[in-house]
Amino acid sequence: MKLTGTISRMIPAILLIGLFAITCKSGPEGMPGTDSDAPAGLVIAVDLHETVPAVAPDKMYFVRLDDSGNNRSGAQILATNWNQGNRGYLFNVQPGTYIAVAADFEGGKKRAFFTEEIMNATKVTVAPGKLYNMGYYDISL
Repeated sequence: MKLTGTISRMIPAILLIGLFAITCKSGPEGMPGTDSDAPAGLVIAVDLHETVPAVAPDKMYFVRLDDSGNNRSGAQILATNWNQGNRGYLFNVQPGTYIAVAADFEGGKKRAFFTEEIMNATKVTVAPGKLYNMGYYDISL
């Protein structure tokens, strides 16, 4: 009889742990899932220090380079599909080489185009199944 009482007291704790595990696995609210055809992603963090405190971007933009790794003309511009604070994420990208090129602030009222130095620093070659960190950049207009 004592064993049954112990088990019944443990059930709420077991349910709570199970609920916590499910919640953690699902990721943050609003975060897009991955597509089996393109399970890679990019993340970059940017702050605009034109004001105090710094302003986080609303959206960031990326370009996939051609096979030579340096042709940006005519490239498709890809926008982040999830933002959290000063971090912008681009999920479900195809394998290839990418750079970050710009960021929008204040609801798109301000756009900062990155310098050649920042674009080169963000350059990553993406393989399936990975999330690539392009770094943190503190910029001003």
